[in-house]
Amino acid sequence: NAKDKYGWNALHFLCRFNSNSNLIDAIQLLIQLGIDVHAKNNGWNALLYLCAYNSNSNLIGAIRLLIQLGIDVNAKDDGGRNTLHYLCRFNSNSNLTDAFQLLIQRGIDVNAKDDDGLNALHYLCHLNSNSDLIDAIRLCIQLGIDVNVKSNDGRNALHYLCCNILNSNLIDAIRLLIQLGIPVNAKDVSGWNALHFLCRFNSNSNLIDAIRLLIREGIDVNAKDKYGENALHSLCQLNSNSDLIDAIRLFIQLGIDVYAKDKFGKNALHHLCGNKYNNNLIDAIHFFIQLGIPVVSDGNDARFLLRWNNEIKNKDEILKLLDEAALV
Repeated sequence: NAKDKYGWNALHFLCRFNSNSNLIDAIQLLIQLGIDVHAKNNGWNALLYLCAYNSNSNLIGAIRLLIQLGIDVNAKDDGGRNTLHYLCRFNSNSNLTDAFQLLIQRGIDVNAKDDDGLNALHYLCHLNSNSDLIDAIRLCIQLGIDVNVKSNDGRNALHYLCCNILNSNLIDAIRLLIQLGIPVNAKDVSGWNALHFLCRFNSNSNLIDAIRLLIREGIDVNAKDKYGENALHSLCQLNSNSDLIDAIRLFIQLGIDVYAKDKFGKNALHHLCGNKYNNNLIDAIHFFIQLGIPVVSDGNDARFLLRWNNEIKNKDEILKLLDEAALV
């Protein structure tokens, strides 16, 4: 039962780091030797470590064993996260839904929230890369999770899903959440809707299809956050998608106000020139210039923003384009 200076005992280390086929035997041996199965470290017990870091074929048996030994299935870490939160966040293997059902059967609170107001569905949608994501979402709802619950910052499961850059099932998952009744135009406390989140964080090949789907489902393409930024601004600020120009063209086809400015007077061209995540912006910048978006407006100069952008390629060539456009 010795602990290190951080409060870890041998069972914690075993459940955190051992993913071998002998895991269950090793747990049983430690129990026979008298280790305290209930010991915690900043709220973490062995079950939390197991579900956060172990997703091998022995997971179900190990969970069942620890619960049979009386471990607290509803234990939370110092951030209010329980075993279900960690399972949905980190386990992307085929045993996810079986582990989920086992924990529910053994009494875990399916609707528990962490200190930030996130529940298991939020974690599942935000960070899980499981190919069975659709089945896992359905299971969450069947087991009683409210699809419309929001976190402390007003974000729902659709918002978190649109931040998910790991899952290839994004399109089907978006469609499912909307079918389950989640409001497509819901906003968080900053005024972001699902389209803002998608354009800010998703640079995958499914970006274009996801934008089309949200528009088809009725999302407001011109919605602005509390700073006056629309989805095109979000796209231009941070998106690293190699098809950025195609996404911009799509937004224009769908009726977004390409000339819109935020509350600081910045337009889409200004936001684009400050993008440090997409190193090939010349086509998009040239396109905006052709559309007549001002290089200089309301005290903002796209050239100034570009000079501070050390990640961009073709900087001299782009500056020349901007200089010529500014003269016009």
